[in-house]
This record gives sequence, C-alpha cells and structure tokens, in this order.
Amino acid sequence: MDEDHTREDPGSEDSFFRWDEEATLLSDLMEDAPHQTEDEKLMLLVEGLQTPFADEGKLLKKQIAETLVPTVNRVKASYKALEDKVDPSYGKGIVLFNQGCKDIDETMYEQQIDLQEAFQKTQGRVTQLFEELKEEYAIRDQLWADLKESIDDIGIIS
Repeated sequence: MDEDHTREDPGSEDSFFRWDEEATLLSDLMEDAPHQTEDEKLMLLVEGLQTPFADEGKLLKKQIAETLVPTVNRVKASYKALEDKVDPSYGKGIVLFNQGCKDIDETMYEQQIDLQEAFQKTQGRVTQLFEELKEEYAIRDQLWADLKESIDDIGIIS
C-alpha cells in the first residue's frame, strides 16, 4: 500500500507505532524534519520577529512620549506666560521702534554710499586741480624767467 494510506491520523496516539511496511518505518525514522518551503520558513521567521519588533515599538513610543510631553508642557507654559505677562501695546511699540531703527539704518547706509561717491569724485578733482596748479606754477615760473631775461636784455635793472 501507499505510505500515506498505511498510517493513521497523525493526531492519534497509535500513529507512531503502526507501520505496514519496513520502508515506511525506515523513511519515518530517517526524516530530519518536516519539509518546509522557503515561504513557510520566511513566515516563521517573520512571526518570530513580531514580538521583538512590537516590544521595540512600545519602547520607542515610550521614549517619544517622555521627550514630547515635557516639551509640549513647556510650550504651553510659555504661551500662557506670554498671554499673562506681555503687554501687546509694548510689543507693538518695540516692533515700531525696530522698524524705525531699520529705516534710519537704511537711510544712513544710502547717505554713506553717497558720501563715499562724493569723496571719491572730490579726491579725483583735487588731484586734477593740483596737476593744473603745477602746470600753472610752471607757466608762472617760465613767465618770471622770461621777464627777468627781457629786463636783463634791456639793461634797466642791473
């Protein structure tokens, strides 16, 4: 007979002690473990990992709660303190003062740029005027030299 038909129900007590053929007894004794497909092995592995992952998830949730709850409480307390202790008109005044300071700062920066440009133009003009002055001094000196020579030629002043 066939091997599957010779055994009784695997759940009964007698199934381990009755074999019709010696080959059936030998094959049952030589079998290491029930054959499992790769998918079944993976499913067993996944099932084995579910508990550690669930435990780790609970631990992480606890750590997150321990971190976030004090933070949320601190933020709530800060908002409450702001509502109770901060004067809105004072805050608006600070904002207006800050804006005024920024406007003055921007104006002063623009004036500084204008002043630097004017200074550079003036410095260039002064340099140019000094060059012209040197030329004029050279012309004056030449005129004096020519005048002195002319006077010496005439002989008026000796």
